[in-house]
Amino acid sequence: MNGRRLLGCCLALSLIFCCCASPVSLVDVSISKGPQAAVTVKEQSGLQMPCQYQLPDGYRQSSSVILRWRKDNKTLRQAELGQTSSTTSEPQLESMLREDARLTLNRETGALQFASVLASDAGKYQCQLLVEGEMAASSSSGILEVIEQLKFVPQPTSKNLELGSLSKCTARLRERRRRKSNG
Repeated sequence: MNGRRLLGCCLALSLIFCCCASPVSLVDVSISKGPQAAVTVKEQSGLQMPCQYQLPDGYRQSSSVILRWRKDNKTLRQAELGQTSSTTSEPQLESMLREDARLTLNRETGALQFASVLASDAGKYQCQLLVEGEMAASSSSGILEVIEQLKFVPQPTSKNLELGSLSKCTARLRERRRRKSNG
């Protein structure tokens, strides 16, 4: 009888300890503002995509927390916010991240900043908070559409003209909007 009572006390203490040792729940981890549903910008302009998140200090101090931006369902940028994770391996990081000095991730605000947007930046963007051992908190997706700069097709050639003479010049310009499909 004493063995059962002792086992019952141990289980009760374990339950109390587990409940008290976890001061926050994943409900406290959230993204309150992600990228706009649709954004159209001109090529070579600057852009900032927001990712405002809530992350209790308890997670920063005791867990591995990663802030991640994805483009077309592939990791584009990520930053470690909590303690170093033992589950993330270097080869995975190298294959997921694309080196590009134009893009920066602000760890404090979560914003993804483009110094100069290129046509190839068009696509579907999403920010995520990943807490080790928990499901990811994700923003809704936003579509970036890029208006390409006007380009001569084909490139113009130099032509010398004499003062007072007549000459014919032909120029064709192309403007295109680049957008990735939602699929």
